[in-house]
Amino acid sequence: MSDMGSQLKALSDPTRLSIVELLLRYSFCAGALSRRLDISEAAVSQYLKILHDCGVVSGEKCGYFMQYEVNRDVLDNISSYFASLSDIKRLPCDPTMENCDLKERCICHSEKRCRGCDCCNDCKRCHKTESLRT
Repeated sequence: MSDMGSQLKALSDPTRLSIVELLLRYSFCAGALSRRLDISEAAVSQYLKILHDCGVVSGEKCGYFMQYEVNRDVLDNISSYFASLSDIKRLPCDPTMENCDLKERCICHSEKRCRGCDCCNDCKRCHKTESLRT
């Protein structure tokens, strides 16, 4: 799994996300997080291990305790990635495209359409299509 994939998976858990939200405000050790979240310290340690292994949080030894903080660069990278996704432009349907493997012909409309686009919803509903693949 890619780094971002493992980071998104780690952040998808509500408790781990709560830990990240707390660590964005202050550095905490596992014991302090445990008291704040009202869960066992062992559970917090497991959550922190997952967050640490994918690079979302880092820890620094402070005396007897390990203080954790969020790697904000990771969150910035994830945010930038999703912002870039919103810039992707939708392409118009072109069933004549050579590499379109979704080509079908609507029997009821006698038109060639690519079943991968919005303009073919009528054909999908009537289910009267035949493949144009050779």
